Amino acid sequence: MNKSEDKIAEGLRRGCRDSWSSLYDLYAERVWRAAAGMLGGNSQETADLVQEVFLAAAESASRFDPKRGSLWNWLSGIVRNKVSLRFRQDAS
Repeated sequence: MNKSEDKIAEGLRRGCRDSWSSLYDLYAERVWRAAAGMLGGNSQETADLVQEVFLAAAESASRFDPKRGSLWNWLSGIVRNKVSLRFRQDAS
């Protein structure tokens, strides 16, 4: 990770509001594109999933460990998990 990502990661672990804004500004579009690609482009479903991703990130931010990967790896993992859960729910 670079210095700005390190600063964001540290702020997330402390619950710093500015770090959340920085994370969102830096990754919201990438999260949206990843989710849309996996969901087939449905904009309402994508919007819902992006919101779920950032809520899940907020719930787990204190446990984020930059030694295990970058902020993008962490967020993209949450995207994949949320999409998988959505497909499993739809299949039920």
